[in-house]
Amino acid sequence: MPTPAPLDPLPRLVVFDMDGTLCDTTQIIVDTWHATLIECGFGSPGHDAIRHYVGSAIKASFPALRPDSAPGDIDVFMSHYRDNYIAAVTRSHPPLFLGVREILDRLFEAGTLLGVATSKSRVGLDRTLDALDLRRYFVAFATADQAPSKPHPQMMLDLLRDTRTDPQDAIMIGDTTFDLEMAHHAGVRAVGVTWGAHSRETLVKVKPFAVVDGLSDLLRERGPPSPR
Repeated sequence: MPTPAPLDPLPRLVVFDMDGTLCDTTQIIVDTWHATLIECGFGSPGHDAIRHYVGSAIKASFPALRPDSAPGDIDVFMSHYRDNYIAAVTRSHPPLFLGVREILDRLFEAGTLLGVATSKSRVGLDRTLDALDLRRYFVAFATADQAPSKPHPQMMLDLLRDTRTDPQDAIMIGDTTFDLEMAHHAGVRAVGVTWGAHSRETLVKVKPFAVVDGLSDLLRERGPPSPR
């Protein structure tokens, strides 16, 4: 008997991370962090160290990457980073990962509620949703300027509240341990994806419900969502 796909049967709510899960922006984020740290005179710990913190909000990752920073350094960095990131995205037009729109279409058409939990700001998320024509799929949003940074569970708890969903009837899908641990802390099953910032070996250490190597592995059978 084949192994069931993580989204079979469909839960009531599926929450996606954005960067590195739906949108191919991981390398842009890492490169922009590296360049901005150097531009601001803070020095960079290197691309690998930065990649580890992709998925965590700047207010949490900056002190971890620059523990010797002075008060006010983070504000300088955030101002420069925001401008540099927007410029980089405008130049490169990062795409959705292959198959993202198809999986969103299937879930949306089946009546599954879709949410986003992201370390972007709400302004940044809105910009991405509109640029990639994704807004119509989602009913609930949680961002790093409206809740504590992942892996704190507040983003997930807010999405459960807003959609009136029980934790056992939701699934979180993300590319970092921050996503998976956030879900665990909220009592929600988590599925890791291996095409983003963290490797399969890193993801399995936090014992997710499943880890998948391609979007086609998420959903194999069509079916109705849980009763609302």
